Amino acid sequence: MKKIIYTMLLWACFGLTAVAQQTEDGDTVCHSTTPGDTPYVDPLGNMPEDPRTGFKNVNSIQELKLQEPDTEVRLTLVYDTVLFARNNDVYVRCGVSCAAINFKDMGLNLQEGMVLFGSVVGRYVVIDGKAQFVGTENTTDQYYTVTARVDYTTPYYDWNENTQNNVVDDVVETGEVTIDSLADAAGTRRLYACKQNSTTRLLLTDKYGFCQQPIQIPAKCSGLKGILTRNGNSGELYTLTDISTVAQPLAITGLRRDDASADAHYNLAGQKVSNAYRGIIVTGNGRKIIVK
Repeated sequence: MKKIIYTMLLWACFGLTAVAQQTEDGDTVCHSTTPGDTPYVDPLGNMPEDPRTGFKNVNSIQELKLQEPDTEVRLTLVYDTVLFARNNDVYVRCGVSCAAINFKDMGLNLQEGMVLFGSVVGRYVVIDGKAQFVGTENTTDQYYTVTARVDYTTPYYDWNENTQNNVVDDVVETGEVTIDSLADAAGTRRLYACKQNSTTRLLLTDKYGFCQQPIQIPAKCSGLKGILTRNGNSGELYTLTDISTVAQPLAITGLRRDDASADAHYNLAGQKVSNAYRGIIVTGNGRKIIVK
């Protein structure tokens, strides 16, 4: 079983889809197939068959994101997992490639933890730079089954990499971060999470109303869970954590004038740093600067 899981992870890296097959001994194994305009073939005969024609067949969410926007397709679901469902947003992760996407306004009764097997028709769109799979008049729940309810694994966000397609729209954990605010191009102050010794920062957005109380910033946080998406060329996190329950304010605003010369630099934990430090620094005058 460990060997099978390891093999599936390798397929995820190379963007391949998989076919499940049962051996004579009763073990389930998987064989990789290359993406293409070919319907998924279920060797076990368990997949609900969609007899309708006229749709382009897409074998995975990863392949879906390669389609031309505004294309109606039939997406194969091979043990894809529902990561989060609220209102009209349902985030689903491909069971093989680990790519994920928002099933937007699909009208399907999907709940967190469901594992899906079959197919569903929808339209691939890109709205404000965000890929989505939206419902059409041909969207129905007749051609997939819910095979299980699971506690899925939440991956950690890699602060050393740029936001990549294979993790966008996935539910991630940030690990320990510092939370502070910065002004955007319009002068509006926005909340960000950043990692010590990293120039990468994530815009924090309370899209789903998890944050119930204001917080004092800057603050240290043991970790945040959220949906990773894009905001222009930067990452954005739709927080699924009430930040006020995990944030610990950092008292670095009361620097004494005799200790805080204009040339002194501090990190967000209030520790004095050298000129070689990279990330968000606080000058002796109280200004916050991003050093890349």
